[in-house]
Amino acid sequence: MSGKASHSDNQGGVPDRRRSEDRGRRAKTSIIAYYKTQRRGFRSSGELEEWLSSERQAESGMGAGSEGNETTRAKSQNDRDGKKQ
Repeated sequence: MSGKASHSDNQGGVPDRRRSEDRGRRAKTSIIAYYKTQRRGFRSSGELEEWLSSERQAESGMGAGSEGNETTRAKSQNDRDGKKQ
């Protein structure tokens, strides 16, 4: 043993928790951005603005509320569209 503390000993597990929170925020952002992209028909335009807006929604918690309702509506619409075919 060298007698030096490891990085994890100094941080008390904080980096792992931060990484997990970052992954969760990224996942929420991805979901919000996907449905925004779906609403515009997957056409190529405004992706950066859409992603940044989605990040703001995910960070503010709006993703679970207002965007969540839109997500549910989009999923319901997809289900109805799939049944029509």
